[in-house]
Amino acid sequence: MKRVLLVVGALTAAPLVLAGAAKADVTISTHATSHMNCAGNVCTPTAAKAVLNVSQLQSMLSSASVTVQSSSAAPNIVLAAGLSWSSVSVLTLDSFRSVDIERPVLLTGDGGLSVFTNVGGGGVFIVGKQGSVHYLSLSGSLIVNGAAYTLVDSVAALASGILSNASGNFALAHDYDAGPDGTYAFSPVVTAFSGKFEGLGNAISNLSIRHGNRKLGLFANIAAGGSAENIVLLKMRLHATGNSKSTGGGLAAVNDGTIFNAHAFGKISTTGVDGTGGALVGVNNGIIDASSADVTPQIGSSCVGGLVGLNFGTISRSYADGSAAGVQPGGIACFNLGGTIVNSYDLAEVLGRQASPFPGGLTSVNDAGGTLVTSYAAGQITAVSNFGGIAGTNNAGLSQVYWDINDTGAGAGFGCGAGSCSGATGLTRLEMQSALPTGFDPSVWAQAPGINNGLPYLIDNPPR
Repeated sequence: MKRVLLVVGALTAAPLVLAGAAKADVTISTHATSHMNCAGNVCTPTAAKAVLNVSQLQSMLSSASVTVQSSSAAPNIVLAAGLSWSSVSVLTLDSFRSVDIERPVLLTGDGGLSVFTNVGGGGVFIVGKQGSVHYLSLSGSLIVNGAAYTLVDSVAALASGILSNASGNFALAHDYDAGPDGTYAFSPVVTAFSGKFEGLGNAISNLSIRHGNRKLGLFANIAAGGSAENIVLLKMRLHATGNSKSTGGGLAAVNDGTIFNAHAFGKISTTGVDGTGGALVGVNNGIIDASSADVTPQIGSSCVGGLVGLNFGTISRSYADGSAAGVQPGGIACFNLGGTIVNSYDLAEVLGRQASPFPGGLTSVNDAGGTLVTSYAAGQITAVSNFGGIAGTNNAGLSQVYWDINDTGAGAGFGCGAGSCSGATGLTRLEMQSALPTGFDPSVWAQAPGINNGLPYLIDNPPR
């Protein structure tokens, strides 16, 4: 295949079923309480669709701790209205499956939140894009599935806590503006982290890191057994300089653990000869689930991915927007080497600045036993010569993957710049908007004219 556009210079996880208004769940909302029995400060559902009025719950918390439970018939607990209390009371959300925080929770006193999930299997604690849990006092308490967390209110406090206890559990008490911190010369959390970090849906904004030959990110390394969840990075700026092996990722330079519901926005660049940059993670050896990035890389990076630089692990239910620009760019990952990308999509503009390796909509190179499954690419691709709507070079497995032949600029026969492209299908923009592609599970994917420009989106990870 030979396609010439222009030269660009310098630069498996099981699906969750979270609740919605029509689902059988316990919903905390502004509606009147129905099908809930509250006795002895314990509220339990009596039907498949149960509602607990948020004002009633708030009144109960003013004088005593309260437990809200779900059941096998109403499996999830969904907070669909803002909630606050100033007492020392503890709210316990004890869910058969998942706890979904869709609106702000504010603890103004020394009270606490205790969350239990997954009693019946398949559940998580997730904070939606309009949700958060804010503590005004670091004396408050947080327990998630029996694990107690230390509340921190700054990047410095997080780094100090992990330096003292690399396997500890830490939670970000509220939004934090890292701008006054200045520019860090290395990753703030330089210690390999094997504990749990809970962002609670809060945002760290204006994080700036600049150095050469370093692992750059909020975390240098999330180690095996470690995790980072429910965190947002806004207006971050990472710039790795030097002559070789610079690795940068907004959340983590290297992930060997689990990242869930993490989202990054900002700019990233690695200018070393072997520089590797990913909007969220530089090198992924672990699991990234239900995450996203909308990042603009500065021109000059070698291996750049819209979400991850190098992927050796699993990326699921995630997407990339913004752009990926460099020598070896890929919309989701620069290289997918033995890793899996499943139920994910790319809207990022992919800009390749030299003839080889070829850029690709999901990845520049899919090799070493890597797999791309039930995913699609719909971001514009610009290249010196060859490129592919799915992969610049594919020597591994493709199954029910698709590319938008209009938006990517890769025609119907150009799914892969080199190698076999069996298992990939080019669709027109109208075809992408008219129905879910074959193989896309409707419990994972959805479509609506006013969401994601009519393209398929992830139910549990909607566009931000």
